[in-house]
Amino acid sequence: AFRERCGVSSRGENGSAEGACAPGVPGAARAARKAGRLIVRPAPANPTTEDRVRALVRELKPVRPIPPLRVGVAAATGIWLGLLGVLALSGMLETRPSRHSDWSDPAFLCVLVGLALLGLGSTMAALASVVPGRDRETRISLGVGALGSLIALASDRLWISLGDLVMSREELAACMECFSHATGLGFLSALTTCVFVGYGYLRRPNASAALALVGSVAFGAIVVHTSCLSTSPVHLLVSHVLAPTIAAGFLTLPTALALRLLSERLHPDCPPAATTTPHSG
Repeated sequence: AFRERCGVSSRGENGSAEGACAPGVPGAARAARKAGRLIVRPAPANPTTEDRVRALVRELKPVRPIPPLRVGVAAATGIWLGLLGVLALSGMLETRPSRHSDWSDPAFLCVLVGLALLGLGSTMAALASVVPGRDRETRISLGVGALGSLIALASDRLWISLGDLVMSREELAACMECFSHATGLGFLSALTTCVFVGYGYLRRPNASAALALVGSVAFGAIVVHTSCLSTSPVHLLVSHVLAPTIAAGFLTLPTALALRLLSERLHPDCPPAATTTPHSG
């Protein structure tokens, strides 16, 4: 009975088990240690709340804070503006002269304003979509981007003589040139946005990638629209206004894959991001 009440056991010289209540009987524990006996203290069968809390604290690891939304937007637009500054200083950026009649043409300005709103709205939506609790900001940003698309498409330049959609080789080559320029000018902005997206909680990789691409290429299309002198409605529609959407259609899947890999690298302990499309201040 004494052995059963004791929570410890030991081995005697003859190999038999002998009880020794170390916590309750210090003298017995000292005697057991002097005799060279091994005292085994079993783990508590029912850990207390305090034990559980301590275990959780031991398992905690440092986390990477999600950058504020305004910081991500400022970084993406700042990188784009910095690129424009470098190109302007090097003489590689040519825009319409300041006295050109297009600067006072409402149709021309509609496209510029629309692309600017589309770029800002899509970039903000991409960044807000990876921050838990920012669903309202995501919806507002999507609304700003949609409004920008409507304003850009409202330009009457896009619809005059649009009935003839047949393009010659020269016109097709000009469209491809403007489209590639818009995509290239938005590359650094897209890369910056994707890095900030990777720091967040990536719930919908395809949607976040598409929004980041639309926003960045819209910034690039602004530059293209100010420098291209083409008056073809088809050219303006395809390679200026629709360039962000077309680029997103081609590049969303590889960009989403890169985002998933980046997110897994930055957050190795988090579950993998969903592979299906859709879903800081």
